[in-house]
This record gives sequence, structure tokens and C-alpha cells, in this order.
Amino acid sequence: MNADIIHEIFNELKSSGVVKSQNQFSRDLLGRSSRLYSWVLATDNPPALEVMLGLYARLGDLCERAARAENTLKANKLDDLTTRLWSQIREESLMRGPHRRTKRRPLDAPHAA
Repeated sequence: MNADIIHEIFNELKSSGVVKSQNQFSRDLLGRSSRLYSWVLATDNPPALEVMLGLYARLGDLCERAARAENTLKANKLDDLTTRLWSQIREESLMRGPHRRTKRRPLDAPHAA
């Protein structure tokens, strides 16, 4: 997973006036330290998976509010970002596991040929 979707979400929310700064985005949308988005920018690494899940939930709430307010353009943009974010979260989750464990053989057992 890369951090591109996080940058897109921040830029969209800032341009639409939902957040005013990186610090606010980190606290209110990422749900962490006010410096987390600065770290994402500096390292180009996405935040932890649980942070991404929280962002997904909060973004979904914003999308629903925009739809209730009949702000169709904003709701559609947020829905697209939410869908793309979920795809990345899902992909990352599938890549991480579950890992199958193989049955260990005793150290003194002969190797199979």
C-alpha cells in the first residue's frame, strides 16, 4: 500500500473546507497525533492499517453527511475516495495473512528427498 490515497483524501478535504491543516487532518480524520500526516509526507509511507480503517469509517460518515445535505458532487467525490481507500485496505489485509504454518519436523528427522 502506498500513501497516494492519503494525499488525495487530504487534498480533497482541504479544498472542500472540511479540514484546514495537516494537524487537523491527523487528529480528526486519522485519529492520531497531530504530526502523523507530516510523517506520512516525509516518509511516503502510509499509516498503520488500523489508522486506515479509522479513516475509512470517518470518511464514510462525511460521505453520508454530504449525501443528506444533498451535496451530490461532494458526496460522489468522497464516495469514490472511500471506495478506493477500502480497496487498498483490503489488498493490504490480504497480503498480511493469514499465514499457513507448516508442521515442523523434529531436528533429528531426515530430510525428505
